[in-house]
Order: sequence, then C-alpha cells, then structure tokens
Amino acid sequence: MTNKKIIIISVIAASIFGSFIIFRYDHILKQSQVFSKRPWVNNSSAQTFSEAELLKLGWAEGDIQRKDSVVSYLNYPALKDQGTIRVGIFGGSRLLRGGANNGASYDFPALLQNRFKESGIGNVEILNFGASAYGFFQEYMLWDLLGKKYNLDYVVLTLNNIKWERDQSFFYIKESFYMHARYIVKNNQLTLIPVEGKTRSEAFRIYNRIVPPLRYILYDWNMPMFLKIFLPESLHNRANPFYYGRFMTKEKELIPIYSFILNDMSKKVKNLIVLTKDGSIGELQKRVDPSSIYFYATQEVKYLNYFMLREPRNLNGQYHVNRLGNKIVADELFSLLTGDVKPKLDCIKLSYDTSSNTYGNNGTNSPLSYYKDIYIKYGIHPLAYFTTFSGELFFRKRNTGKSDRSAAIWSLLMLPMIEWTDPVFIPMDRQLKNNEDIFFSFEKDKKGTKIPIGMVESSTGVFGQILLNSKTILLSYKDGEKNVKLVINDEALLSSIRGSDNFCIMIGDKKVLVTDRCFTHKILRKAMPNFCGKMASVELTLKPTISEYAYLSSKEEYFLDDKLFPANENKLDLVLSNGGQEVRYPAFLCKFVQADTVPFDKIYHPRITKPRI
Repeated sequence: MTNKKIIIISVIAASIFGSFIIFRYDHILKQSQVFSKRPWVNNSSAQTFSEAELLKLGWAEGDIQRKDSVVSYLNYPALKDQGTIRVGIFGGSRLLRGGANNGASYDFPALLQNRFKESGIGNVEILNFGASAYGFFQEYMLWDLLGKKYNLDYVVLTLNNIKWERDQSFFYIKESFYMHARYIVKNNQLTLIPVEGKTRSEAFRIYNRIVPPLRYILYDWNMPMFLKIFLPESLHNRANPFYYGRFMTKEKELIPIYSFILNDMSKKVKNLIVLTKDGSIGELQKRVDPSSIYFYATQEVKYLNYFMLREPRNLNGQYHVNRLGNKIVADELFSLLTGDVKPKLDCIKLSYDTSSNTYGNNGTNSPLSYYKDIYIKYGIHPLAYFTTFSGELFFRKRNTGKSDRSAAIWSLLMLPMIEWTDPVFIPMDRQLKNNEDIFFSFEKDKKGTKIPIGMVESSTGVFGQILLNSKTILLSYKDGEKNVKLVINDEALLSSIRGSDNFCIMIGDKKVLVTDRCFTHKILRKAMPNFCGKMASVELTLKPTISEYAYLSSKEEYFLDDKLFPANENKLDLVLSNGGQEVRYPAFLCKFVQADTVPFDKIYHPRITKPRI
C-alpha cells in the first residue's frame, strides 16, 4: 500500500472518529438537559452575592424562597433588635417544602417560629437559610458567606436530611448549569477546590469539556466526559474510576471533612446544633470537641411514614414531608431548644375502620379501575390518592374509560398494618368476602399443602384488611422498601417444607401473592437441606399476581392541618368518582396521639425560655 493511500485512509478514519466523538458529545449534552435552568434557581441571588461568591456557592434561593417562607432570611435585615434571639436553620429543599396559604407558610422553620409565639416566647426570630439541592458543604459556605452577617445566636445544621453524594461532585444538579466548589482534607487541613472559570456559564462549559481539568478528574465522583463518549448511557451513572475516594465509602471520605468544618464553625458560632442520623453521630463526635457542638439524632423520621405526612415518593423511593409532617419536625426542634427532657410530638395514628357500610353502598357495579378519581377523603377534603411505589398514579385511565392495567381491579386488600408505617395494598380482581380464609400454600412431591394463617376483614367488599392469626408465618414490609416479605420463623415448619416449591399466599382457592420462584428454589432446595436445623427463619420476597402493590400519597396542595381533625377519632373514606356523584366506603380511623419518644441524650443548654419582664 502506497503512502498516499495510507494518508487518505488515515484522514478518512480520523474524520469518522472525530465525527463520532462530536456526535456523542452533542448527544450527551442534549440528553442531560444541561442547558435548561430550574425555575427555583434565579438571578435574584445575584443581588446578595458577587459572581465570585456564586462560583463558590453555586446558587442561592431568591424571590421564590422569599414568597414560600415567611421566615426566609431575605425577609430580615442583617441587624437584629436588642434582646432578640436569632436561630438560623441551614439545609436543603426539606426546609422549603410545605407551601403557603393565606399569607402563612408551612415550611418547618416557619412552623417553629409559630411554636415559639404560641408559647409566649416572642423575642425569638427563626431564619430559614434553606436552598434546594444543597449539600453540607454548601450549608457551610452559605453560613460563611452570609449567615455570619445576621448575628445568629443559634445555628442549626440539618445533616440528617442531606444527600451526602452532593458533596462528592462539583455538579450535582443535572438540569441546570450551576456548579459549586467542594472541600477535601489535604495535609491535615481543610482545603477548598474551586471551580474553574470566571463566570458560572464559563465554569459549566469548562466542566463539560471532552477532557476536563485535572481537578474534576480527581475530585468529582461523576464520570468524566471522555469516558461517557465511549461507554453506553446505562453506565454513565457509575463512579469515576479516577476519583480520589473511589475505594472509600461516602462516610469514610466525608466524615473527616465534615469534622474539620464543624470544628471551624464551633469556634465562631455561639451555639451550634447538628441534626444527624444515628449511624454518623459516633464517628463525628470522636473527631470534634463535643463540648462546643450539640449532636442530635432526630426521632421524627420514625413518625413521618404515613401518607398524610408526606408528599409522593420520587423514582428512588424518597420523599419530602408536607405541612402536617413539618409540624412534627418543628415540634421536635422546639422541644430541644427549650430544654425539654424528651421530644413532645403529637403524631397521627391510623387504624382500619371496621364499621359496617353506613353509606348505603352494597358494592360497586364497576371495577375500581373504571373510576376517574379514587381518593382517601376526610369529609370534603382529599387527603391522598393511590400510587405505585415510585409515585406514579396507580389507577391510570385511557380515553376508552378502561384501565391500562392487565386486569380490572375490583378491590384493595390492605396488608397487616405496622405501627408508624404506611399501609400497603394488594390489588384484587374480585370483590372481597368478609371472613374468607387466607392460606400459606406450597407444593412438595407434586402435592399441594395449604396452612391457614388468617382471614379477610371487609365490611364493604371493596376495601379490607388481612388479619393474621399465625405467629410463625408473617407478612412484613418496611417503609422505603419496595418488597414485601413472607417471614417463616419456626424451625419445625422450615424443616417440614424443605424441598418444597411454589410458595404463595392464597385467599380461598386463588393465589394473590407469589414468591420469586428462582429465589425460593435456591433458598429452600439448596440451603435448607444443609442448614435447616440451624435456621431460625427465612424471608421470601412476595409479589402480587395482579399488577403491583398500591400505596397512598398526599399532595402539597392538599391543605392538611392538625386543626382539620377536631375529634379524637376521625373517619377517612375511600371515595370513587367519575366527576359526578361520589361513592363512599369506610376506610380508616385517624387520631392524634402523643408519641412515646426517647429522651434526649442530655438536656440542651443554653435553652430558650420566656424573657423576663
């Protein structure tokens, strides 16, 4: 082959390769929607910060936050009145949720402000320094750039509600081009790694170069562009193989950095409170001066698992609490700040309404999936609707008026309720029969066996619950987890079903929940012959034979307030409607109870009390 041909082939190959890189690069940028701004990130923050400060911080809430929270720091002057006690709360979007109505806002800092006023402590100002999608680094930066100017007597950092992975990247929010600096520990010192560029738009373009600067390759968990170009999109969320902390857990990497931040703040803040989770408290306390920082593992998360207290889950199973849930959060922090022995929380408790059908309905003549609107209501107030685990509408409809699911759904059967945990429902393709037997079923040597474990309780045929009478075969689920487990905790029973298959839960002669066949075969065919004598229990994943599990979700626009439920016990109904007359069935009983909380590790000091006159 002549040199001329080699040159021509090389030029063609280089052109094809270059075109491929340009095409993939452009495609990735468009797919990530990086050129669209999120509506809450607005230029009004430029009135408070310089461009250099925004390059460090990334973004800050502006006029939108001022409207959403009456206690936004934007509504307060930097100087405070004599005798005023200021509490600044820093965190992410959790501080902004709850909505506003008639001039009042229901984010938890605003509700905390109301709590002080109702208690006669009128000299306290709560300032909301929350910003959407913040990490802990940005909480610290916002305090350092702005919070110090407000002469705060108490600083509350909400480490408990922060996604730690936000601090492992310069570019967490994929729907905007705003970036932020990050910290590392280098030579036993807290070191800031700034973004590169003179403006935020320039910094964004530098970050998204095909070959970005070395600081992003080393200190950003996200995969660099030159790898994304050559890898399928399904792998783009994998960790950056060049990341300096790739062999460490998030906690092992970030807790040392957080401890440097907290030690710095503790020297400059009068009273520093860190709300965190149980797992991270011990390691943080070892690295900081515990006499200058008050750590508290919040208990509110245990009591926020009901649909009435939170907004719908996202695709990752995560959620924000609503205004009613925010009241619990505010009450817990109020108890801490005022020196109570333990949190005083008025929490919602749900139970199944066993009353007979008092609405004159003898069962609907149409499946539930036929109706346009299916709600849980209190009187005229909608409280929740049915969703999948990921928050999508469960009862979706087409223009034909038929459900787009594989089978018509006639009733909803609730799994046994677990205290402080959202109910889970099995969709049924027929109406329920009260007192119908429920069985645990399996096959062994091609022979079927059914063990009675409980019965159906339903006064309406449309809505009911499972009553278990077995202590050795249970149905279990946890908040935030999609799977429902069949738990067998009896050694004799485990031994008797060794080698069996086709495990399921039956109502009458119909299978309603089945186990994963491969998983069941592996556990009970292979593991049990060798280990059955030592196994105290087995958990098997269950799935409905029709559709998927249904859950309840509330919406921010549903005005939920503790004053909405005046009675000690309130009836919540299942309501079916096609835009006209409603069909109602009893569903739940709801009441407020004082939660049996755990005392604080130590009573907080200095506590906030009524001012002396």
